[in-house]
Order: sequence, then C-alpha cells, then structure tokens
Amino acid sequence: MRVLLLGATGSLGSRILSALIKRGHTVSVFVRNPSKLAPGVHDQLSSIERGDATKSAEIKEAAIRTKCDAIVNSAGLASASPWGRSDLPEIVEAVLRAAQEIGRERGHPLRVWLLAGQGLLDIPTQKYRLVD
Repeated sequence: MRVLLLGATGSLGSRILSALIKRGHTVSVFVRNPSKLAPGVHDQLSSIERGDATKSAEIKEAAIRTKCDAIVNSAGLASASPWGRSDLPEIVEAVLRAAQEIGRERGHPLRVWLLAGQGLLDIPTQKYRLVD
C-alpha cells in the first residue's frame, strides 16, 4: 500500500514510520522539517513532502503527487501544550477535508488513520498517561 504519513518526525510518527517500512509499505512522509527525520530513513522513503499539516490543500497536493492509497496522521498533540493550545483539531479537519476531496475526485474513498496525540491521553482512574 502507498501511504502518506504526516508527522513522521515525532515520537509516535517515527515508530509508525518504522512499522510501515518493516511491513513493506511504500511510504512518503509529510513533514514540516525533513532534517528532523531519523538518520538513514531517507533512503527507505518513496518521497519526502514538506508542508503544513493544518493546510488541507498542501496535504491534498502531496497525497495526489504520491498517489497514496491511505493517509496516516501522527501530527499534532491531543492536549494543549505549555504554549497555549493544541493544533490537533485543525490538523484532523485538514486531513479529513483533503481525503474527502481526493475520494470524490478518484471516485473511491481514501483510507485515513488519525493517531496523533494518543500517547498524551489520560487513562481514567489512573495517575498515568499512555506514554508513561
């Protein structure tokens, strides 16, 4: 499967990237800063797309260029950062909008997995987060 992975430089994204590659998927990454990709990963990628995960047009263009079958999002934090707010709602909206437009244009749906921020979610009745 041809996959476009958003947020491949983060903690969760780098793990997803490794798993996708190990399972034989053709992976393109969509990142703000390609220099943050793990060393040695460049040669294993189909392409490196640079852009802003809150911009549906940029996601759509990258997905069309890479001819992806699926978009996996690991960009964004589920909870507000110490600097104020979370950009996850904007990212989810942009990913879904891009996927819907591509699906309409192609005549069949595009698969989407939204995985960002899961490690920060609180576990009810526990004093730990999932990342702990």
